[in-house]
Amino acid sequence: YNTVTVRPQVSGKLDQINFTEGQSVKAGDVLARIDPRPYQAALERAKAGKAQNDAQLANATRELARVRALVESAAEGARLLEQQEAAVAQYQALIQADEAAIATAQLDLDFTYVRAPISGTTGVRMVDAGNLVTSSQATGIVVITQLQPISVVFNLPQQHLQSVRRQMTQSGSPLRVQALGDKAAVLAEGKLELVDNLVDTSTGTVRLKATFENQDFALWPGQFVSARVLVETRKQATVVPAEVIQAGLEGPFAYVI
Repeated sequence: YNTVTVRPQVSGKLDQINFTEGQSVKAGDVLARIDPRPYQAALERAKAGKAQNDAQLANATRELARVRALVESAAEGARLLEQQEAAVAQYQALIQADEAAIATAQLDLDFTYVRAPISGTTGVRMVDAGNLVTSSQATGIVVITQLQPISVVFNLPQQHLQSVRRQMTQSGSPLRVQALGDKAAVLAEGKLELVDNLVDTSTGTVRLKATFENQDFALWPGQFVSARVLVETRKQATVVPAEVIQAGLEGPFAYVI
């Protein structure tokens, strides 16, 4: 249903691996930890810069109040007041930049915790603890695959498209779909979620997607299955074993003895 390759968002030494291969994880679980010390230092440096500019702003604000009082009493000119107002505005802008730098540093520090973006099952670990990882590396740490629910994508001949769409419109609810394994054994039952918006002109088929709850993990990513869509139920119909149906020039037929 979903597959995500978990990659680091910051660079550094991989200190910890907090999952085992094949483990079920939930979204937000910490999978690994990158050495946080460089990013903690950057955060402290950004906070120190803001504290310095806060002090400068406080001093400039007090000086502005003093200059304004002098201008009102005609002891100083308006030009000095304008200069001091500009100085206060400059320090205010510097503090805004400091706040942005602190937010960036905090975000980088948070990214040292590599968390699961989705709930699912982990695959083979691709990086071991102790290795240097980067935010631009092509290889991820692990691949997480969501197994519950799970989707099956399959094709139907285009001549069945109208009957499927007509029944979906009339019933107002998704059609039932069965996933079949070897010897036509029913592995799971789900519902039809999507009929593709075009027909493959090379094969004359249309793609469909069905969703299954997969509570017992009968379906697995990459597994080959057949799909059967229940379009309608015919009452009191005559049925024969599938193997007696023969293909003829005028359509399918069966011998009756």
